[in-house]
Amino acid sequence: MWLFLPDAYISVTEHESEPRLVCVRARVRGDLESLFPEADIAETIDRDYRFATSLPKERVSQVVSLRIAKLNYASFFEAIPDEDRKQAYIQVWGAMYEEQNRLYGPPAPDVDAVEPERPRYQLEDARYTLDEVTILSDTKDPA
Repeated sequence: MWLFLPDAYISVTEHESEPRLVCVRARVRGDLESLFPEADIAETIDRDYRFATSLPKERVSQVVSLRIAKLNYASFFEAIPDEDRKQAYIQVWGAMYEEQNRLYGPPAPDVDAVEPERPRYQLEDARYTLDEVTILSDTKDPA
């Protein structure tokens, strides 16, 4: 799983031997430390991700959940404080934009079109209550 945050980009994968842990990796020094100040970080120059640590799944989930709970921006790109990081993220955005166009065609040429209102969900709706079955099956309908 890749996570792009305004101040950090990390990769999270299963741990090679301990199911309670995950491997958390970064390409930029400081990204892991900013999210997990308690972590021991290994630097390895012969790996595709130069910086890595192993952490409990619950700790990584906690940090990601807190970031979502404290989200306070409407534009992701405007929230990125570092201009070099912003440019790198824009390249990723562009690659995924091209993939969208490949799959579904380019957007309509009417640039003045009003964006349709997004659906609003009732927080009490059972479809949006996560439980272990929902998470493990990756389904939108828990029934």
